[in-house]
Parts: sequence; structure tokens; C-alpha cells
Amino acid sequence: MYNINNYRMTDEGEFYIFEYELAGFTKKDIELTARELKHYTLLSIKAEKDSRDKSSVFRIPNKISIDQVSSEIKNGLLRVTLPKEEDRSQINIKVN
Repeated sequence: MYNINNYRMTDEGEFYIFEYELAGFTKKDIELTARELKHYTLLSIKAEKDSRDKSSVFRIPNKISIDQVSSEIKNGLLRVTLPKEEDRSQINIKVN
């Protein structure tokens, strides 16, 4: 179910699925950007067609692998797959 802002985000473990309702817009009408900040990522969506304009910015709780983000729009629903960045705050070191 979508909230009042017409979006839904689900945590699928290794990635997030972000869905945003954009009825009447096509892929050529949409500008999608992701910006990494220190502890999270901002996802910006801007859609323009004729005199219609819709834009929003969403805070994704974790850093994501920006180079692996993918998206598609189908039947007025924008679906963005946001792979989580591997946590590098701790690693195991092999002792030789």
C-alpha cells in the first residue's frame, strides 16, 4: 500500500525497492538522481510533462552502491532498485 505521498520503500535485505506513482509520465519525462552523503543517500525524482510537474526528495537510510542502481517505469509506477553498500566499518583479518 502506498502512503499519502504516493511512494513505498521496502527493505529486501541486500537492497531497497523504492516505488513511486507517476501516472501519465514516461521515462523521457523523468530525471532521477542519487546523492551520497556521510551516513545516508538522497534520492531525487523530478518529472515534467507539458504543464505538469512533480518532484520529491527522499532520504534512504543507508549508503547505497550508486553505480548499481537501476530503475524502470511501467504502468505509471517508477520502480528503483537501490543495492546497499557493503558495510566496511569492520572487516575480518586473516592471521598468517
